[in-house]
Amino acid sequence: MRTKFIGLDGYKKIETVSFRKKSAGKKISSFIMSLKKFVKISRTIITESLAERKKAKAKAAPRKAAEAPKLTVVNAKQKRSSKALKHSGAKKPYVLRSKAALGISAVCAAIVMSITATSALSAAPAKQPEPTEPTQPTTVQTVIKDDAAKEVCSELSKSISDEELLTYGWGLYVDGEFLGACTDENELRNALQTVLDNYKAAYDDETTDCFANDVEVEFGSFKSNQLGDAETIVNNNLDKFSISLSTDLEYTEDIPFEKFVEYDENEYTDYRVVTQKGITGKQKTIIRATYIDGVQTDTEITDVITTKEKQDLYIVKGSKEYPVEETSDDIYSDYDAASGGSSSGSFIWPMPYTTNITSGYGARWGTTHTGIDIAAGGIYGQSIIASDGGVVEWAGSDNSGYGTYVIINHGNGYKTLYGHCSELFVSAGESVSQGQPIAAVGSTGFSTGPHLHFEVRTEAGDRLDPQGFV
Repeated sequence: MRTKFIGLDGYKKIETVSFRKKSAGKKISSFIMSLKKFVKISRTIITESLAERKKAKAKAAPRKAAEAPKLTVVNAKQKRSSKALKHSGAKKPYVLRSKAALGISAVCAAIVMSITATSALSAAPAKQPEPTEPTQPTTVQTVIKDDAAKEVCSELSKSISDEELLTYGWGLYVDGEFLGACTDENELRNALQTVLDNYKAAYDDETTDCFANDVEVEFGSFKSNQLGDAETIVNNNLDKFSISLSTDLEYTEDIPFEKFVEYDENEYTDYRVVTQKGITGKQKTIIRATYIDGVQTDTEITDVITTKEKQDLYIVKGSKEYPVEETSDDIYSDYDAASGGSSSGSFIWPMPYTTNITSGYGARWGTTHTGIDIAAGGIYGQSIIASDGGVVEWAGSDNSGYGTYVIINHGNGYKTLYGHCSELFVSAGESVSQGQPIAAVGSTGFSTGPHLHFEVRTEAGDRLDPQGFV
């Protein structure tokens, strides 16, 4: 006869205890001994299961009452412990309740089996007792029975694999992937916070960071081999975390002064007097930059502080023309043709529409602005004129960032560039005179709005501050 002991979790393990056939006189005694073992094991299962469930329930109660410390998570979804059960393989979270019920069922089954077996054995024909040796004292028999029960309990305990024993805990999930679990929620959350603190340790106190992917800590039931130390679980999976960091960057840049020209009709055109010198100001720009895993993803200007005030430039020029000597038409025509494409040796302002400078030459946003930007309301489509005479070296578009632009070589060691045009009036190789319209203002290339980007260059390619020439 074989009596089956059913395993605790999922009916996955079955232990059997074999009973060898004995003489008719010993069948009832042997069966009753085995039955007592069975009942004792069942009672042990019930007691341990109920105690374990009571302990787990008491431990989980204060966690529900107190608000768990929050962890800064980007786009974290609130999921329930069904995720933990999915990884553990359990059908229900309250496995301890099932253990107790299983133990009670085992006891009931044992009682029914005892009644049935007793009836069957009592119906068998009795045989005459044969002379036997004197039996051992009762106390000795009791010791044998207790040792046998302990051996059966030990074998039953060994038959339950550690992977099948479930316990309550807190699981860590990153983007839905289960990484491990521990029994202390605070230790797990503190280990995650340490990752964030270490990431921003090299920055100032205004720096903030958070997880950029979905990091969750969920309560549920887990297998024993899924539990571990919180710090070890987190450190073994550092490559799974994506971190967003925001910090302040400071740039100091120039505030270009504006140039204002007044004309005196009583003075000749070669008259030029500076009534107020132009002084470049200074300002500090604070930018909030955001990085995800070390790659910059966003910037925002949070403050602009003026550290040095600018002073605008005021100039008075004469507008009175000198009298022109009379010459023959042929001589005048020859002179006009010869002057086409030649440099006058000085530069004039390239934008008749406005003299407003929105960005000066020099350091800007961590780089060097190689020219000046001229802009004002309604400037789109306004004519751009040649700052001096020369030959058009380039007239077209490319991927340099200037969009559609013109370069004029003045033949005296200098070149001028006119960028972000909407339309060109000249072609490469064409000779132009000082003041001749060459293009229209636009916003092509790397441009934030309609404006003229104006540069002065040397033959060697050096960029110079245009405000020193016009």
